[in-house]
Amino acid sequence: MRTNTFAFRKNRVLNPTQTTQSARFDQGSCPISQQCIAPSLRNAEAATQAGLTLIEAMAALAIFAIGSLGILSIFLSSFAMTNQNQNLTSGYEIAQSAMGVLRANGAQALSLNGATVNASQNSNNTTLLNPVSAVMSAYGMPAQSQVTLAVTSLNGNGCPCTATVTVTWGGAQTYTTQSIVGY
Repeated sequence: MRTNTFAFRKNRVLNPTQTTQSARFDQGSCPISQQCIAPSLRNAEAATQAGLTLIEAMAALAIFAIGSLGILSIFLSSFAMTNQNQNLTSGYEIAQSAMGVLRANGAQALSLNGATVNASQNSNNTTLLNPVSAVMSAYGMPAQSQVTLAVTSLNGNGCPCTATVTVTWGGAQTYTTQSIVGY
C-alpha cells in the first residue's frame, strides 16, 4: 500500500488524502475500499455468456440454411404452377378462338371436321383457320402444339353440329371444349 499525493490517470486528480492501489491502466486508480478487479473476473458468469460459440453459430447457420431451402422450394413450385396456369389460360383462349371460327362459319363448320392447326399452318390449307393459327402464335405456343377440330352432325344431314376443340401442347397437356354450332 502506498499513499499518492497526486495520481494522474485519465486526466483526474485524486484527493491527496485518499489511499489508492494500482489498477489496470485503462481503469484509472481505484480506492482501497473498493475491489479493483479486472472486469472479466468481476463478472465471470456474464463474460462466459457474452457471445456465441462456434457450435452455436454453426447450428444457427444450419437452421437458417434448412429454412432457406424450404422457402426456395416454395418459390420454385409457385413458378411451375404459374407456368402451368399460363399454359392452361393460353389453351382456353386458343380453344375459344377455334370455337368462334366454327360458330362464325355456321353450315360450313361440318367441312372442318378433322382439321388440325398449329402456330405456323393448318392441315386443310383453308383460310378459315388462319385466325386460330395467329392466336397460337400470339400466345407463343411451341411448334409441337396443335388444335384438333371434331365436328359431328346432330341430325345426320348437316348442321346443327356438335363441335369439339382440343388444344394439345407440351406432350401431355390438353384443353378440350365442346359446343353446338351451325344452328
